[in-house]
Amino acid sequence: EEDMKKPLHKRVDDLKRVTFHDKLGNLYDKTARMVDLSLSLSDKLFPDKRNDIERAARLCKTDLITGVVGEFPELQGLMGRYYALHDGETDDVANAIMQHYKPSCSGDSIPETDEGCILSLSDKIDNLASFFNINIVPTGSEDPFALRRQAIAIIAILLEKGYDITLREMLDKAGRCYADRKSSLTDDVLNFFMQRIEPLLSARDYEPDMVQSVIHLAGDIPLNGLIERLDSIKRFATRGEYNSFLAAVKRVNNIIPGTEIPPMRQALLIESQEKALCNDIMDIKPKIHELSVNKRYDDALSLLTTLTGSINNFFDGVLVMDKRDEI
Repeated sequence: EEDMKKPLHKRVDDLKRVTFHDKLGNLYDKTARMVDLSLSLSDKLFPDKRNDIERAARLCKTDLITGVVGEFPELQGLMGRYYALHDGETDDVANAIMQHYKPSCSGDSIPETDEGCILSLSDKIDNLASFFNINIVPTGSEDPFALRRQAIAIIAILLEKGYDITLREMLDKAGRCYADRKSSLTDDVLNFFMQRIEPLLSARDYEPDMVQSVIHLAGDIPLNGLIERLDSIKRFATRGEYNSFLAAVKRVNNIIPGTEIPPMRQALLIESQEKALCNDIMDIKPKIHELSVNKRYDDALSLLTTLTGSINNFFDGVLVMDKRDEI
């Protein structure tokens, strides 16, 4: 009854009195970052839900300074929902306030609504970016701010909901909030995510070498895109042409230097086998791109296998270590 005398929207300024972290400001600062990130995600994914998402982001931490949550911290979010409904906020706003802490532990479900998911992603991405930016990162068994758990929660939401957004996009948007942003911030957090994504994919029954073949894409494509590619590779591995194509590709990898390769000069191609390989690659390259854009990964892999013969002919008929440097 005492809490309900002051609606949540009138508690926003009171967040300035509560420290989030001594190097990261107060809960009001944290809320401002969440609002900014939530709006960016909303504009990309759910522009029609922008108003409710912004409202929920602005109010989602205000129940932390109510009497009930002060006495019973485990009711954070839940009490926020009750207070929001009492204040006349919409169901979508109230439910997002309650859901944005989910998933809160291993085995917990993700938020039921898109508004709740966007708020949860914003909260957790901000936490990861903020603490990494001030060099507070998990080490060994030490993880006082549960950043590992929050990274796994973000991965779970993105995989289950299939949102068309990348981790890099979200981290870049989060990093805009810091005037003293570390230049390596996005890559540092992405590497942290990679360490969580790889075992999660392996636990889904994908072979380790298959996971290795796609994991480098994890920051730059929507995470459900990794699953789609892995499923295609898994099907591809059961086909007869898989082993012969893999052997041909290994021959290519064996001669690729660790340093950057200069652009090919087509005028220097002399042997018929290398000209044929070049023509075959040029022919299928735009087709592969179009198939990939349309997520026809099975067809793209099938088209790639048409290179097997010309790759092998190249190695069988061309001396790679030509004595002429330009060749």
